Amino acid sequence: MQTDKKRIRIKIPVLAPVILVILLSFSILGAFWLQRHNDIDKVQMKIEGASLFYDEYIRTHSSLMSAMLDLIKGNSDLKNAWLAKDRDKLLELAKPIFENLHSKCKVTHMYFHSPDRTCFLRVHNPAKYGDFITRPTMDLAEEHQQPASGVEFGPYGTYTLRVVHPWLIDGELSGYVEIGEEVEEILPVLKNVFGVELFITIDKYYLNRADWEEGMRIMGRKNANWDMFSKIVIVNSTLENLSEESLKGIGGILEGHKKSSHEKSLFDVVIKRRSYKGGFVHLVDAGHLYVGDIIVMKDITQVKSSLKLFSIILTFVCIIVGAALWTLFCAYIRRIESGASST
Repeated sequence: MQTDKKRIRIKIPVLAPVILVILLSFSILGAFWLQRHNDIDKVQMKIEGASLFYDEYIRTHSSLMSAMLDLIKGNSDLKNAWLAKDRDKLLELAKPIFENLHSKCKVTHMYFHSPDRTCFLRVHNPAKYGDFITRPTMDLAEEHQQPASGVEFGPYGTYTLRVVHPWLIDGELSGYVEIGEEVEEILPVLKNVFGVELFITIDKYYLNRADWEEGMRIMGRKNANWDMFSKIVIVNSTLENLSEESLKGIGGILEGHKKSSHEKSLFDVVIKRRSYKGGFVHLVDAGHLYVGDIIVMKDITQVKSSLKLFSIILTFVCIIVGAALWTLFCAYIRRIESGASST
């Protein structure tokens, strides 16, 4: 009988904390599971929203830029200078138009091309002309003799939305007019609208190192480093003053994914002691080639800290409750034993 009492004294008090530990473990795991899936859903919504916003941005800006070109082609002074093949006069007339479009509409490129597709004038860079234009938008404009638009690389590796119009004068093709806008202008808009941080990355396969490095120098991007990653370069980002060590985490994640599969995958990364969950929006050029990504990242530092604090609080609560139950069970067992002894 005494042995049975001892077993009761040992088993019952021990059983309560064991049950509490099990419940605690399931509670913490459940909280982490729910929070993880909540984070995934939120980040996925941000990425999908950014992708849809990007597509709509390209469509609306293409239409806006096409309307700008219609106005440019309708300018009689420009038309006369163009027909006279007076490069200096054409530059004099086109430069203030370009500067106005650049300041108000973020237009970064303006061209006048001859019917044989050689560049007659770069308004944004007048010293360079006479080269043959081989871009897909020019191919489409020439083939169909209709306005063409799409996102393409510039000679310096910049990702640019281009719109090209054939310029018909008196029913005859006199050449082509083109304007462009660097897609990187969308980054601060996406950041503000969706509350995310972003990177634009490009596959090195489509770039010339010397041209890219020259372009980065011209644009004042001192941290641009061709050798940082084996397959990609980071063209631009909304995060500033990042060390190479911080950037290597992003590059390693991207290069570890296959082009055909990573668009819908998510990743976790820590940059400058901030935790981010992110994913990818494919960049496809006017020739329908996958050339890079917009990396979209949501800061989840506060969420992770809150979940950690919740886990600590839950652990302490269970410890306190467990200790209280242990004490109560022990007291209860002693009362049972005292009652049994008195009888």
